[in-house]
Amino acid sequence: MSEVPRRLTKAIQNAGINVQPSHAAFQQVAREVWDIVEEQADAVRRVIGGSRDRIVDLLLDTVGCVSLSAHYEIAGPQRIANSVMVFGDAVRGRAAELITEHNCDVSGEADAPPPRVHEHKPIRRPKGRKWC
Repeated sequence: MSEVPRRLTKAIQNAGINVQPSHAAFQQVAREVWDIVEEQADAVRRVIGGSRDRIVDLLLDTVGCVSLSAHYEIAGPQRIANSVMVFGDAVRGRAAELITEHNCDVSGEADAPPPRVHEHKPIRRPKGRKWC
């Protein structure tokens, strides 16, 4: 597992989690969100190709756009799980948008194009005799 980038730490702070980045709960949220970002970046890269760093940047921008303050204040003892869920949903949604945009550019449809199937010629039957 790689280290959580400073950009993600800033994005989580800007989202409304008001504890120090050195706090254990903050570190847990950051690690879990970073794992989700890496997982989704790999999935998007497998589908559309391109630079993994660029995809990670796009997903981190999504984390920076999330506002958590109201969710975090009323969440009670489930703060960590709820904040990871909110960040995870945002990242997964953005990853799905990237894949859908790519599919629309490639095939004109939101779904992935069907795989190519080798066309077989029909079986030629001998002429004249009855063939079973």
